[in-house]
Amino acid sequence: MQNVLPALLGMIREVPACIAPDVQGQTTAKVRFLLNKLVAELPPDEAYFEVGVLKGATLISALLDHKYVTAYANDKWCEYLNENPKATFFENLKRYKDRLPEVKVLEGDSFELAKAAPFEKPIGLYFYDGDHSEDAQRKALTDFAKYLAPKCIVLVDDWNWEK
Repeated sequence: MQNVLPALLGMIREVPACIAPDVQGQTTAKVRFLLNKLVAELPPDEAYFEVGVLKGATLISALLDHKYVTAYANDKWCEYLNENPKATFFENLKRYKDRLPEVKVLEGDSFELAKAAPFEKPIGLYFYDGDHSEDAQRKALTDFAKYLAPKCIVLVDDWNWEK
C-alpha cells in the first residue's frame, strides 16, 4: 500500500459524517472515516485484518461499500459480556451484509491465531485494538509480522495510554 496517510490526515481535520452511526463502539467519526478511506486504497492482492472488533463499529466502518476486499476479523469477546458484544457484532454484520465484503471471523486468542496462518493474502492494513498492555501490543506486531505485506499500514488503538 502506498503512503496515503498524509493526504487522509489532512482530510479529517474537520469532523466527517459518522460512518455506520447506528453501530455502537468506542471510536470516533474520524477513526471510522480514516479506516474506510484506507481500505479504499487497499490493493486487491492484500487483505484487511482487525483484532478486537467488539460490536463491529470500526470493522463495519472500514469495510462499508468495499465489497471487493478480503477481510479478517478477530475477537474472543471476553469483555463487556453484560452487553452481549458477540451477538451484537453478528447482528451488525447481518444488517450491513449488502454493503460489506465477506468477513472471515476468526474467534479466539489472536496470539494463538498467529500460529495458524489463516490468511490467504498478505495483510495490507492491520488495525490492532486488542489487549492494551505493552507486551500484547509488542506481540501484536512481532507475531503477525510474517503475514504483513511489504508496505503494510499498521494502526494500534490507544497506543499512547500510560499503561
